[in-house]
Amino acid sequence: MLDDSSYTREIEKHFLSKTGSGIMLSSRDYDLIHKWKQMGVPKEVLYKGINRAIEEFFKKRNGQYPRSIYYCSQTVEEEIRRYFRSAKQTVSDTETGSNTVYEEVLERLAKMISTEKNKKIRRHYKKTREKVFALSGLDEIDLYKKLESIQEQFFDELFGTLAPSEKESILKEAEGMIYKGGRYMTDDRYRESLASLRNQIIRERFNIRKILWDF
Repeated sequence: MLDDSSYTREIEKHFLSKTGSGIMLSSRDYDLIHKWKQMGVPKEVLYKGINRAIEEFFKKRNGQYPRSIYYCSQTVEEEIRRYFRSAKQTVSDTETGSNTVYEEVLERLAKMISTEKNKKIRRHYKKTREKVFALSGLDEIDLYKKLESIQEQFFDELFGTLAPSEKESILKEAEGMIYKGGRYMTDDRYRESLASLRNQIIRERFNIRKILWDF
């Protein structure tokens, strides 16, 4: 586990890059992050909860983003409870021979491949499943890290295959979603926010289903 200050910086960076606003969090947000760190929650679990909370907030508030992690805390806490239930189940599964998270992801991708009608999307699902196959034997925390990376690669690679006009359309829509807050971002934060919004648009435009988990 990262030291507390590094852990906090990583969560802060992730939230601000996703929302595209502000330069730091509130003291209440830092207290929440510290509590989650003390509980031993991997930051990847927090990323997942934050991503889902931001997406839900964005849809409910007509294109606005939460200004504080506190507004995401309920969804994040749900992910934390799910993570710890999964961790306990993994121990039980090891003893009984039941499916692991790794096997469940492979099974989910296999079903998506068999039912996907779009050939281009199906090819990307197949490529993603091949990458997941290579993760056999990783512990839970490393597995989450690798799965998140594979998930990001999926959208990068899919976007790369689109026609120039479609890429331009998606990026233009993503830039519009960043709104006025973009002028206060660093270049790195702007690029991260643009990529996140680009992926959101791709998911909706191509009806991308759950690749690895809710995100």
